Amino acid sequence: MHADPTLAENAVTESRAKHSSPEELRYRLELLRDRWPTLRDKLRQQLLPAAELRRLLEVARAPSTPAGIGLTLAQTRASYAAARQIRHRYTVLDLAAETGLLTACVDDLFGQRGFWSQTVTPSVTR
Repeated sequence: MHADPTLAENAVTESRAKHSSPEELRYRLELLRDRWPTLRDKLRQQLLPAAELRRLLEVARAPSTPAGIGLTLAQTRASYAAARQIRHRYTVLDLAAETGLLTACVDDLFGQRGFWSQTVTPSVTR
């Protein structure tokens, strides 16, 4: 997944640092299941929708698409799996992978009606 040998070695180290035993994983997922309704409500209050984030980036005249930072959609798609290996911090990507949903979520993002497959036309004139 990582062409650079140093990055590949670091990915192994970081991935091992957050590896959970089956018991730890079961506990974490059961805890999440039990607390999901409250957590979901808090997340909805705190997180901005992707379209709003894109709009804010455009207003700030910052890159708001993968192309804006020199990435193709294929590179962006591959980055979802690779991103889990960069730091040992537990993220939503780890949760999606542990629940078996990462591939389906990424497929949705890049699917016909997904966020990344939509034609991106900046709303702010540069």
